[in-house]
Amino acid sequence: MGWGQNVQITSPESNPTTNSPIPININFEDGVDVLNETDFNVSNGNLQNLQRGVPEYENFESLNVDDFTVIANLQDFQDLGYSYFDLFDEEKREEYIVSKLA
Repeated sequence: MGWGQNVQITSPESNPTTNSPIPININFEDGVDVLNETDFNVSNGNLQNLQRGVPEYENFESLNVDDFTVIANLQDFQDLGYSYFDLFDEEKREEYIVSKLA
C-alpha cells in the first residue's frame, strides 16, 4: 500500500452474522503490486483464499495530443559527435538535451 491510500472494506454478510466463513471485499484506491496473508493482522479468526480481482479502468479509443517537436534522435545524437556508448552516459544525454533546448 502507498502512503495515504484509501481502502474500503465491505462484506455481503449482515452485521451481526453467525455465518462462517465471512467473505469480505477489500478495495484499494490505487493499484497494489503485492499483497498476501502476512500483510493482515487477524484476531479470533484466520484469513484464507485471498484473491486478486481485475481493476476497473477506462480505455480511450483515441487521445488528442497537441503538436510537439521531437528534440532528440539517434542520428542527430551521433552527427553531433556523440558515440553509441554515450547513450548510456547520463551526463552525455543531459548535455545533448540541454544543447537542443538552447
